[in-house]
Amino acid sequence: GTPDGHTLFLPSGAFTAHAASVKNLPYDPVRGFTWISTLLTYPFVVIVKSDSPYRSIADVIADAKQRPGKLNYGSVGVGSVFHLAAELFNSMARVETVHVPFKGGAAAMVAMAGGQIDFIFGTITGSMPHIQANRVRAIAVASKDPSSQLPGVPTVAETLPGFDVTSFSGIAGPPGIPRPIVDRLNRDIRAVLEDPETRKHVLALGGDIRPSSPQDMRGRVEGEIAKWRRIVAERKIEIR
Repeated sequence: GTPDGHTLFLPSGAFTAHAASVKNLPYDPVRGFTWISTLLTYPFVVIVKSDSPYRSIADVIADAKQRPGKLNYGSVGVGSVFHLAAELFNSMARVETVHVPFKGGAAAMVAMAGGQIDFIFGTITGSMPHIQANRVRAIAVASKDPSSQLPGVPTVAETLPGFDVTSFSGIAGPPGIPRPIVDRLNRDIRAVLEDPETRKHVLALGGDIRPSSPQDMRGRVEGEIAKWRRIVAERKIEIR
């Protein structure tokens, strides 16, 4: 039967990174879904350990140019946004830094504290507790606009124009949900996101509330997959 909008899923930035990295996906990552609305966006941030000599992204680039292949960055696995963000950085800064994947963000943080890795492109949500505890420092925000959560921290784009890694979460469903149901769900989502209590909780997580039209959400997903596919091809990234 026709999908009735009762079965929905919550795609995030990880969905677009996975879609771009995996060869021979068994589904079409854009046409295989009904896109309903983005819920929130959250910037990635560049973090270093608190006593790192790097004070800015320009410092990282300068050191990486002087010592090619000597700087390491951490991620939560091959094909993660953490990984692809740093490879986008390698590409745009024309440097070679080395990928060290970990099983999860906590393990990567421990490795950074121990000096095994020099920097991480991480989510603002996962990084905030470590920043507040002074275990790590944010030296740059990876989204094209600065973050209200990290006042005074410049963007990577100020040094590398056009750099933007912003993750998102949203709501989608199986293909073929009738348009009136999509429109109703979209309206309901907007109403929930306008609720002051909801807003307070979401902002506490480090996200920005960004409801969108179904078309805009589809455009975001399509654009992200295209961006990551370029990086996967250029940097020869392979998912084992």
